[in-house]
Amino acid sequence: MHLKATESTFINRRSSLVKYWPVAGSLLLLMLAGLGGWLWIDVPWLINPWEVMQALEAGQLPESTLTLMAIMLPVVMLACLVFSVLFVLLAWRGFANERRLLEIIGRLQAD
Repeated sequence: MHLKATESTFINRRSSLVKYWPVAGSLLLLMLAGLGGWLWIDVPWLINPWEVMQALEAGQLPESTLTLMAIMLPVVMLACLVFSVLFVLLAWRGFANERRLLEIIGRLQAD
């Protein structure tokens, strides 16, 4: 059985994306690890809850920092929600692509 033009384009595009993913994924993970390390060392109050608790108990957090943290909490929560929605949508699209690819493979095997 011959593939339709759209199916052939889909498989070619998918093959090229899969080929580049290990490099792109590794770079993204490396950048995230670097950001986490930088935050942990330079700005521990933004990433380390134990540091914040110690600073609160010792009375070392300035009022302006507490205000900023209180303002940033809703922004961070909204960002987490948006990220979660985007993750689910990307997973949904990925499974739709897998279903389409399995249908193409199933038709090819049927011949």
